[in-house]
Amino acid sequence: MTYPFLRTRRFALAFVTGAALALAAVQPSQAAAKIQRLVSPGGIEAWFVQDATVPLIAMEYSFAGGSAQDPKDKSGVANLVGDLLDEGSGDLDSKTFHERLDRRAIELSFSATRDTFRGSLRMLRDNKDEAFDLLRMALTSPHFDTADVERIRSQVISGLRRETTNPTSLASRKFLEVAFGDHPYGRQTNGTLDSVPTVTVADMKDYVGRVLAKDGLKVAVVGDVDPATLGKLLDHTFGSLPAKANLVPVPDVEAAKPPQRAFVPLDVPQTVITFGGPGVKRSDPTFMAAYVVNHILGGGGLSSRLYIARFARSAGSPIRCSNPCSGWSTRRSSSAIPAPAPTVPATPSTPSRRRCAASPRRARRRRSWTRPSPTSRARRCWRWIRPPSSRRRCCNTSRTSCRSTISRSATRSSTR
Repeated sequence: MTYPFLRTRRFALAFVTGAALALAAVQPSQAAAKIQRLVSPGGIEAWFVQDATVPLIAMEYSFAGGSAQDPKDKSGVANLVGDLLDEGSGDLDSKTFHERLDRRAIELSFSATRDTFRGSLRMLRDNKDEAFDLLRMALTSPHFDTADVERIRSQVISGLRRETTNPTSLASRKFLEVAFGDHPYGRQTNGTLDSVPTVTVADMKDYVGRVLAKDGLKVAVVGDVDPATLGKLLDHTFGSLPAKANLVPVPDVEAAKPPQRAFVPLDVPQTVITFGGPGVKRSDPTFMAAYVVNHILGGGGLSSRLYIARFARSAGSPIRCSNPCSGWSTRRSSSAIPAPAPTVPATPSTPSRRRCAASPRRARRRRSWTRPSPTSRARRCWRWIRPPSSRRRCCNTSRTSCRSTISRSATRSSTR
């Protein structure tokens, strides 16, 4: 939980980080990062990259367990623990704990996935001692005060209520039920409207005692710190945790026999389809090849093949201006949007036509009503006009402004 009035220091950290990375970007990299396996004097293993380019230290850590360790009838325990570990610990209450974080520009967070309970710590090099000490207190002596628990619980329940009208969330929940059934993976990480109100402080303390242990700990550190100092910090932070976790064994997943179909009716103008099948285990020799194929096909965001194909299908046929320009315009096909009428070429010989860059002031004004061309001819003027007939006309002439024409069209549209 971050208080709205405690953001100045974190803004300073973001500003310093951005400036430092910008300076580092202009310097060519001389060699690939050297990854070291570091074992602290107390036996804490970490993967470490020493980098003094910027005065920052970033650490990611995880514990085996995750939401799969939630009690069967109380899903959401791990999620609540992740939200409450930084809400006061040791001799600090929630407000004081966050004030300490913000005063030193320290970023600390926790989250739960199905198989791991994860955390992140980021700080300036000079604040590393206090940052690691705050993390130690959060892991070993969280408060779980009643007022903080109820506040965070109400936030989680509010989010779950919003999801009841979200088609994507409903489709995801239904898919997990169909695919995994009664397996722990079939339960929601953030819980349900029925389970979250039943979670008690005793449940969360029991989860912390069973899951947060050294035998399932994985640590990765990158930043401006030497191995000897990092080893001492790791021992100070994680050394007092239990040596062994008490995890409930998670059975292997038995894939549902296809085809399995489910339909969730929802009165919204959007349809969401979620589908999937048996995947590849992480220990499978072909996992990395499958991972790369998945990234190219659909996991690469805006560059994936499925996204490009989807955009091309939903955009419809491109519309070309009939005047001597090379700009293209595409739109998403929808019955609510009428088809564009044939474009009307601008007449360069009209006396009212003016140059696009007649003056710097005119060019600055033009930015508020023009749109850059998606082609390489980005300097050409681009404008959509919507006459009273609701039809669209494209004006994209070579080095000639359509400002006078647009103004007259807008005047006619407002007077009719």
